[in-house]
Amino acid sequence: MLADGDRVLAAGDFDGDGRGDVLVANGDAVRVRISVPGAEPATRDLGTAAQSVLAAVADFDGNGSDDLVWRTAGGLVAWLFAGGAPSTTIELAVDADVIGAGDFDGDGAAELALRDATGRVYVLHPNAAEPTLEPTDLADASAFGAVGAVDLDRDGSEELVLASASAIRIAGLPGGELLPLAPDSPWHPVQLLP
Repeated sequence: MLADGDRVLAAGDFDGDGRGDVLVANGDAVRVRISVPGAEPATRDLGTAAQSVLAAVADFDGNGSDDLVWRTAGGLVAWLFAGGAPSTTIELAVDADVIGAGDFDGDGAAELALRDATGRVYVLHPNAAEPTLEPTDLADASAFGAVGAVDLDRDGSEELVLASASAIRIAGLPGGELLPLAPDSPWHPVQLLP
């Protein structure tokens, strides 16, 4: 049950037990409600996320627990979870927007898909010893919004799917795969929310 003023930020498996948990904020205070079979969820206070916006939820370190990435005034901050609480915090000084997350290299840990002010799309490994931006084959994706990450070619690595009103682009396939939407196409453009 949520308390007055609580708002749900995200769902994920933050303790790695295979059951869904809920990330909740109340003002700047953040806590996770951990699912407990046959009982009320256990609540763990995680501290504050003042002047931060949740940017992504995925398992960035491959330990089976979902992790969080926050957008702050200074860049991005990753909270890597173990046992239902952040065990490691990593500051990522990058000037780009998070547009998705997925296991783009097939190593079992998710990476961030970022887009800079020029529209170039990059991949960032938040858990790497030296997090660096790796450019993708998408040089100008400024008119595209991220739809999701999925392994389209069944090679064990997810591709980033982006869409605009007139085309679909796929990062991770040769040439960025630009698929125009013809009037008789079974694909239909959707309104992407910011």
